[in-house]
Amino acid sequence: MRTLGRAAAALGVALAALAGHAFGQTRPLPNEATIAKCKQALATNPKDAGSYVDWGIALSKLGRDGEAIEKYERALAIDPNSTAAYLNWGLALSNLKQPKKAIEKYKQALAVDPKNAAAYVNWGWGLAGFQQHEEAIAKYEQAIAIDPKSADVYVYWSVALLNLERNEQAIEKCRQAVAVDPKDTRPYHYWGVALSKLGRHEEEFQKYEQALAIDPNDAAAYVNWGWTLASLGREEEANGKYCKAAKVDRNYAGLCPDMTPGRQPSHP
Repeated sequence: MRTLGRAAAALGVALAALAGHAFGQTRPLPNEATIAKCKQALATNPKDAGSYVDWGIALSKLGRDGEAIEKYERALAIDPNSTAAYLNWGLALSNLKQPKKAIEKYKQALAVDPKNAAAYVNWGWGLAGFQQHEEAIAKYEQAIAIDPKSADVYVYWSVALLNLERNEQAIEKCRQAVAVDPKDTRPYHYWGVALSKLGRHEEEFQKYEQALAIDPNDAAAYVNWGWTLASLGREEEANGKYCKAAKVDRNYAGLCPDMTPGRQPSHP
């Protein structure tokens, strides 16, 4: 993503949360258990394409995208019409920083199923990786025409609009996402970023509060809140938010002075 002025860091944290949602980084043990189940299923039925797809997804969640792709290839050798294999192969390629190849997989999924909204969403996200945000929005429009109740589409659409500095429009997409799924914290992140870019900070903070009311362990909301407070010169309050984020997610420990004695966190 290109930089977005003072709000760039906050959008970066929000995008990290989005990536986690989209590509599913979870704890290793459940994924290892999934792999074991897939192996058992394939020992019984070697032609079970779905088990290869599930195996690949589990591998991707473990950060082993190269191995995951091999499983999707095995699935497609059995079932050439497996849209799930094409879509997840595309996601694995995205994780491997190969967006052009990922887009080709989404096109293949659509050749099998032209009404596959997820393929359009993923294609749009791939285009966004090339900073082609207008083109990405065109794909989100196609996706929403197929699935008007997809919160994912509205969330991704809001990110494209933020990158185009169309902040009021981004807020409207966040509203639509919340209307579809009031329990999804992601729209509140981007809504907050848009409000920050518009200088409406008290409203911005309300959005992070709403996200945290849904998920008290939403570290990204605390960090975004902290960065804005820091940019306003409210250092003590900012440090409090950073430390709450760090308690939830140790990846943010470097931002919390209590966890890094003698250091002060850097701010955008």
